[in-house]
Amino acid sequence: MKNELEALASELPILTGKSSYKYLSEVAGNGKYIQVAWQKKNAEYLALYGTQSIKLPQIDNSVEFVDAEEGQSCQVKLKLKNGKGSLSKMPKKKF
Repeated sequence: MKNELEALASELPILTGKSSYKYLSEVAGNGKYIQVAWQKKNAEYLALYGTQSIKLPQIDNSVEFVDAEEGQSCQVKLKLKNGKGSLSKMPKKKF
Protein backbone atom coordinates (compact mmCIF):
# COMPACT_ATOMS: atom_id res chain seq x y z
CA MET A 1 0.00 0.00 0.00
CA LYS A 2 1.34 3.46 0.82
CA ASN A 3 4.95 4.04 1.80
CA GLU A 4 6.26 5.93 4.83
CA LEU A 5 7.11 9.11 2.88
CA GLU A 6 3.55 9.45 1.57
CA ALA A 7 2.12 8.90 5.07
CA LEU A 8 4.45 11.47 6.67
CA ALA A 9 3.86 14.02 3.89
CA SER A 10 0.09 13.83 4.42
CA GLU A 11 0.52 15.25 7.97
CA LEU A 12 -2.18 12.89 9.27
CA PRO A 13 -1.49 10.99 12.50
CA ILE A 14 -0.04 7.49 12.25
CA LEU A 15 -1.71 4.97 14.56
CA THR A 16 -0.62 1.47 15.49
CA GLY A 17 -4.15 0.08 15.71
CA LYS A 18 -7.37 0.50 13.73
CA SER A 19 -9.44 1.52 16.77
CA SER A 20 -12.96 2.57 15.72
CA TYR A 21 -11.84 3.84 12.30
CA LYS A 22 -12.63 2.07 9.04
CA TYR A 23 -10.69 1.00 5.94
CA LEU A 24 -11.57 2.34 2.49
CA SER A 25 -13.29 -0.92 1.54
CA GLU A 26 -15.65 -0.44 4.51
CA VAL A 27 -16.69 3.12 3.62
CA ALA A 28 -16.59 3.13 -0.19
CA GLY A 29 -19.51 5.09 -1.57
CA ASN A 30 -20.37 6.76 1.76
CA GLY A 31 -19.57 10.47 1.37
CA LYS A 32 -19.64 11.30 5.09
CA TYR A 33 -16.28 9.58 5.70
CA ILE A 34 -12.92 11.34 5.32
CA GLN A 35 -9.39 10.06 5.72
CA VAL A 36 -8.35 10.88 9.29
CA ALA A 37 -5.19 8.82 9.90
CA TRP A 38 -2.84 6.09 8.77
CA GLN A 39 -2.40 2.70 10.41
CA LYS A 40 1.14 1.33 10.38
CA LYS A 41 0.89 -2.39 9.83
CA ASN A 42 4.21 -4.17 9.27
CA ALA A 43 5.92 -2.17 6.48
CA GLU A 44 2.66 -0.76 5.07
CA TYR A 45 0.54 2.29 5.85
CA LEU A 46 -3.20 1.77 5.50
CA ALA A 47 -5.58 4.72 5.22
CA LEU A 48 -8.12 5.00 8.05
CA TYR A 49 -11.43 6.79 7.65
CA GLY A 50 -13.83 8.42 10.08
CA THR A 51 -16.52 11.09 10.18
CA GLN A 52 -14.49 13.64 12.20
CA SER A 53 -10.86 14.59 11.79
CA ILE A 54 -8.41 13.89 14.60
CA LYS A 55 -7.35 17.07 16.38
CA LEU A 56 -3.58 17.40 16.41
CA PRO A 57 -1.58 19.42 18.95
CA GLN A 58 -0.67 22.88 17.65
CA ILE A 59 2.29 25.09 18.44
CA ASP A 60 1.58 28.68 19.36
CA ASN A 61 3.69 31.43 17.82
CA SER A 62 5.85 32.11 20.85
CA VAL A 63 9.41 30.85 20.84
CA GLU A 64 11.64 31.33 23.86
CA PHE A 65 15.41 31.46 23.39
CA VAL A 66 17.45 30.69 26.48
CA ASP A 67 20.54 32.90 26.65
CA ALA A 68 23.89 31.18 26.63
CA GLU A 69 27.46 32.34 26.88
CA GLU A 70 29.65 31.84 23.84
CA GLY A 71 30.78 28.22 23.62
CA GLN A 72 27.89 26.96 25.79
CA SER A 73 24.73 25.19 24.72
CA CYS A 74 21.68 27.16 23.63
CA GLN A 75 18.18 25.72 23.94
CA VAL A 76 14.90 26.64 22.21
CA LYS A 77 11.60 25.97 23.99
CA LEU A 78 8.30 25.66 22.12
CA LYS A 79 4.90 25.69 23.83
CA LEU A 80 1.72 23.91 22.73
CA LYS A 81 -1.35 26.08 22.14
CA ASN A 82 -3.45 24.23 24.69
CA GLY A 83 -0.73 24.70 27.32
CA LYS A 84 -0.61 20.99 28.08
CA GLY A 85 2.73 19.26 27.79
CA SER A 86 5.49 20.16 25.39
CA LEU A 87 7.04 18.89 22.22
CA SER A 88 9.87 16.44 22.34
CA LYS A 89 13.06 18.05 23.58
CA MET A 90 15.22 19.48 20.87
CA PRO A 91 18.92 18.69 20.93
CA LYS A 92 21.13 21.41 22.34
CA LYS A 93 23.35 23.14 19.80
CA LYS A 94 26.75 24.68 20.46
CA PHE A 95 27.44 28.08 18.95
